[in-house]
Amino acid sequence: MTDRIVLNYEPVRRDYYAWHLHRFFRNPVLGWIKVIFLVQVLIVSLAVTFFALAANIPMVEWPVLTWLSAFFLALIAGVVIKQGLFWRRFFKDPNVFEPFKVTITPNGLHFKTGLADSKLKWKSFTALEENKTYFFLPYQSSKVVGQPIPKRAFASAEQQNEFRTLAAARLKTA
Repeated sequence: MTDRIVLNYEPVRRDYYAWHLHRFFRNPVLGWIKVIFLVQVLIVSLAVTFFALAANIPMVEWPVLTWLSAFFLALIAGVVIKQGLFWRRFFKDPNVFEPFKVTITPNGLHFKTGLADSKLKWKSFTALEENKTYFFLPYQSSKVVGQPIPKRAFASAEQQNEFRTLAAARLKTA
């Protein structure tokens, strides 16, 4: 096992989307509850609207529920549009795609880009989480915010295993 692992990679859009979705679904209050609520609102809204249209009920006589349904559909559309505008502005910033250099040692992680240079000790993170394409290191201060590291940045599966072993020795596993 080496005393340090050095990674060099350029972030791509899917890195940011993946981390955003991971944070969204990891947060027990916001994640699945939001999704379930939005799906229920959408189903009820569409069902009531189609029923009212199919029955040829004049708009004046539509029940309050239909107006509420329209309000919730507009709310969902607003959230989707706002998110889309955020990502559009975010990706126009050329600094978003600055190459990363990550040095992983027994003492911690050193993240370096053209704009930032940060050294974080292992105790800054709560655990090592992973899916098929990323490692996630949530910060102690906020369990839903942290540092993503794409697995493609590692030279080999052996190097990924070295990272897992080192992280397991320094962190509690998620």
